[in-house]
Order: sequence, then C-alpha cells, then structure tokens
Amino acid sequence: MKSWKLGLIWLVVAGMAGCAETKKMVEQALQEPRLSVKGVRVTGFSMESADLEVTLGVDNPNAFGFTLSHLNYELDLEGQRLVAGSTDKTSSVPAAGQGEVVFPISMDYQDLTAAYDRVKGQDEVNYRIKGQVGIATPLGNLNLPYQASGKMKVWRLPRVQDVSLKVESLGLSEARLRLNLQLENPNTFNLEIKRLHYRIALSGRDFAAGDVVSPQTVPARDRGKIEIPLAANLSELGLAAVDLLRGKSADYSLEYSAELLGPEGRLKQEATKQGTLRIFR
Repeated sequence: MKSWKLGLIWLVVAGMAGCAETKKMVEQALQEPRLSVKGVRVTGFSMESADLEVTLGVDNPNAFGFTLSHLNYELDLEGQRLVAGSTDKTSSVPAAGQGEVVFPISMDYQDLTAAYDRVKGQDEVNYRIKGQVGIATPLGNLNLPYQASGKMKVWRLPRVQDVSLKVESLGLSEARLRLNLQLENPNTFNLEIKRLHYRIALSGRDFAAGDVVSPQTVPARDRGKIEIPLAANLSELGLAAVDLLRGKSADYSLEYSAELLGPEGRLKQEATKQGTLRIFR
C-alpha cells in the first residue's frame, strides 16, 4: 500500500481521538493546491438578466486526489461590485494532476450594460473575481482563497430593428409569405446566427412560429436581414387574418430566441419586440 494511503488511514484513526488536532495535522501535511481563473465570459442574454460563465483551474501537487465541494464568489466589473453568491457544484481533481470547475453567474442585464457604458468604444471590460473554494477531506472541508483580475470580451445585445411581411401569393386556400427581420449587430465582431426560434402574433392573434436553422452572418457594426418563408392556411387563419394580409400594415408582437456564435464561443439570446410591421405585395 502506498505511503500516502497509510498516512491518511493513520490520520483518520488518530482523528477518533482528537479531531481538532488531527485536522490541524492534515492542513499542515496538505500541499496547497494552486488556483487560477482561466476565464470569465458572457454566455446568454435576456431582457432582464445576463448569464456569465467562470472557469476555475486547479493544480493539485499532492499524491492524492480530492473533491471541490463548494465555492463562493464576488465579481467586480470596472471597479464596481456587481454580484456575489455561491454554488454547490462539485468537481474532482486527480492526484498530482489538474482539474477545473466551470460555474455560472447570473446578474441583472442593466448592471452589465452599465459596466459596458463605462468603457464605450472598447472591446473589453476589466473584471476582478475573488472567493473561496472548499476542498473535501476525510475530516471535513478545507477552505482555500482565490483571486484574479483580467479582461472580459464585451458582448452587446443584437437588436431587431425592423419587421416586415411580404405577400408572395394570396390564393383561395393558402397564402405564401416571407417574414423579414432586420437584425442590428452593435459589436465589433461578426455574429453568426446558428439557430433562431420565433413566434409572431399579428393584431393580437398567433400567426406563425418556427425555427431558422441555416446559419447566417451579421457583419460587425452592421445590419443583416433574416428571411423566413411562410405558408399559411387561410381557413385556419380566418377572415380577419385574410383581411389583415390585404392591408398595408399590422400591429405585431415578436418573441425570439437565438443561438449566436462569436469570437469566444456561443451565446444565447432571448428577446421580445412589439410594433407595427409593413405588409408588401
């Protein structure tokens, strides 16, 4: 049996006689793992919140593995404390090896954009993160501090700027249409739309829903058009919808969720928009 295993067994047995003293011996024998923050990045947007992902690396110099049992965090952006919390997400670190734990942070979207506003015209925002990580041992948790600062890529929320509907044909039973969404990319990098799910209502009535799965790119600081072909059953839509299609405009309500690809990976966005769309023939 390896000497470190014998040592742990001895420590556990000794702990029966005096846990406090034995825990102190464990702390003294443990070579402190080295913690490093590998990155902080935005992973998702909604109109209310922003989701971030933190990757924490752990280098274990000891001859035995252990489990990261819990951690807490405090995150500053541009010198201002934005969020603090904890997670019970666990991760195993092998003996004399490396491991990592990836944990999510959610914050108010307006707080994130306020930090962005303080670095207008720049592609990155300064972050500082600190906290403690709990390491599970046979005699309980040992807490190790971590702290890091760096720069995080600025992601700004893409926006639907215009919605219109093109009536390709209007028959007795079916209408062939094209829904046009004009999307603005305010970022300094191209965005690739990998998938987009939409639901649109016209004049208060559900009109169409579906998915766009063909990738499309919106250039940096520019606009791109997403064209969605639709085939509508007029008997199912009803006379009110048919009259609407014969008009020149209609009030709309649009819900959409998109999977976007940028320079630091994928990001999810959820948004809604209301207004008046133009109807073309």
